[in-house]
This record gives sequence, C-alpha cells and structure tokens, in this order.
Amino acid sequence: ASLPTDDGFASLGFFNRIFPPSVSPKIHTIDLSDNALGTRALLHIPDLLARPGLERLRLTNCGMSKEVAEALATMLMANASELKELRLGRNQMHKEGAASIATLLTQ
Repeated sequence: ASLPTDDGFASLGFFNRIFPPSVSPKIHTIDLSDNALGTRALLHIPDLLARPGLERLRLTNCGMSKEVAEALATMLMANASELKELRLGRNQMHKEGAASIATLLTQ
C-alpha cells in the first residue's frame, strides 16, 4: 500500500537529499505509481528528471491532471533526458494532457 501523501513526499524529499543526482549511483527506474501526487508532483519531478541514467519513470494512477501533464511535457522537452519509458496511465489528464505528452513522441 502507498504511504499517506505527506509521508510519501517527505520520503521523496529525503531520498533526493541523501542521493543527490551529482553523487548518487545511477538509478534506472523510479516507480511512484499509486500515490496521490497530484499537482504537488511538480515540486519533485524536476529533481527526478535531473538524475543521470534515469531511463524509466512510472507515474501510473497518481491523480495527475491535464495541467500536470502539460507541465511535465514542458519539463521533459527542456531536459535532455535519457528517459526511454514514461508511464502515465490511469491519471485524469484528458485529451489535452495526453496531447501535450504526445508532442514528446515527435521530438
């Protein structure tokens, strides 16, 4: 089962502090699925995307809206990431959010 949201964000912040991207071993997969991240995910996603070697980011069923999807697409376009897999199923992104993410496929 998932942690309560505030505990989950505290754990994610702790993870980023003890394993900063500049000194941490390469982490290839981060799976935050089934956590109620919502719009607060935008506070932590940039730190996750900055991790060298991150290939898979899984954010399935995280309560993400179309606004989060649009912001995530902007972050991914701005970040020359090594990301090969992005899972966003079972979120409330609607057509607009999905269209923002789809633009990444043409890059």
